[in-house]
Amino acid sequence: MDARRPCSPLTLHCNLDVIAFSGVLDQLSGADIHMDDGDLTMTGSDPERVCVDALTQAVPSSTKKVATIGNHDSDATAARLHSQGWTVTDGSVQTVAGVTFLGDDDAERTTAAGTKPRGGETTEKIASRLAKVSCGGTPVDVVLIHQPATFDTLTKEGCAPLLLAGHVHAERGMTTAISPRTGRPVTGIISGAGKGGTSLGSVTEDAFLHVMSFDSTGALVAWRAVILHSDASVTVGAWRSVPGIAPGQTTATMASTLGPSASATRCRRRPRLSRARGLRAPRSRRRGPIPRGRTIFRTGRARATVVAYALVLIAPRCPEELLTHYR
Repeated sequence: MDARRPCSPLTLHCNLDVIAFSGVLDQLSGADIHMDDGDLTMTGSDPERVCVDALTQAVPSSTKKVATIGNHDSDATAARLHSQGWTVTDGSVQTVAGVTFLGDDDAERTTAAGTKPRGGETTEKIASRLAKVSCGGTPVDVVLIHQPATFDTLTKEGCAPLLLAGHVHAERGMTTAISPRTGRPVTGIISGAGKGGTSLGSVTEDAFLHVMSFDSTGALVAWRAVILHSDASVTVGAWRSVPGIAPGQTTATMASTLGPSASATRCRRRPRLSRARGLRAPRSRRRGPIPRGRTIFRTGRARATVVAYALVLIAPRCPEELLTHYR
């Protein structure tokens, strides 16, 4: 069985450019699952159903869709997602394309009037409840949750090996720690964009997405960061393995991107992204470093080049050849 290739979550806040790009990334990576970690909307109002509609239309029809509800999302947001074929986390274990997911609505609800509790549970109580469910009869592969403040409890009390969250409008990379309950590693990824980078309107700051490759058992074997810059250029980092825990250590942290060995000049004209192909995930199920390679594909009149698994899109008629290299 080929490795599954879910695209990683991103807090979108109804940015239509980022929504469209996330669908292109699904297509390029051959994603089996698209994951959204909440705050798809700004306030969850009825007119913001256009945000849900846009994301559903952007994701390829062959790609399964999973979402969790953030503090800016409403019951109406969840209902709209459900009606369009999304699996929405609800506190139970749900299987999507062979991967088991767990999550639930955010403890808070943010509207134009401010932020207040959504229900009777705090973030800490939700984390404890989900931790118990993750150690139940059905093994959980991924906890998809909006609030990363749940990670400490989920790591100490839960049994899920992978935790994914957003909310903080910051890219914090990947951290692996040993669970005191199970004695096994638990990996967490906090992903997103700087404030203003994903709000309604132009993309003004770097927006981070990830592509992850799972083996046939639902275990994460490799991941890569994809960065949409404010000038419409795109950088894709190297495929990398999950960081291991060295003897005597309790945690290991890995940044989302390695430092570039050469600076890149980015084209400021928006690339044409239709009919793009390529950028597939590694199909090997073996663990350890992913082999390097080179591939070239075309996106309309734009050209994209992958060299040592680092990619920059080149807009039509842009004179610069934009390559970013990572060691």
